[in-house]
Amino acid sequence: MFNKVETPEQAFEITGITPDLEKFKACYPADRVQSKFDEFVIELVCEATNKINGNWKADWNDDDQYKYSTAHWVEADDTKPAGFGLSGAGCGGWDTDATVGERLLVGSAEQAIYIGDQFRHLFESARLIVRE
Repeated sequence: MFNKVETPEQAFEITGITPDLEKFKACYPADRVQSKFDEFVIELVCEATNKINGNWKADWNDDDQYKYSTAHWVEADDTKPAGFGLSGAGCGGWDTDATVGERLLVGSAEQAIYIGDQFRHLFESARLIVRE
């Protein structure tokens, strides 16, 4: 079992950071404001989750430490005309590839699954172009 961040506001309180949507409006084109804001909120949720669960940090020098990130499968429908995975990683003996950022990593699979489910709407906003 682990300590859960249940709302963005709880993540803001734990991290001490409250993003200002108005500042995002000044930095991004109108059609990207909400997705960029939601992406930052996801980062804060992951940061808060790590903080309240032993202040976990990814140690890139420790090959034995597992590092987890959310992954989603998107089913196509009228608003999302293409189904695909939002995240993934692959590796081989001669090559590695990771498509997730360190800011989105947590210390357990259970935490990653919970965050992906609890905040799915934020991931969809941040990662997908959804038709109205």
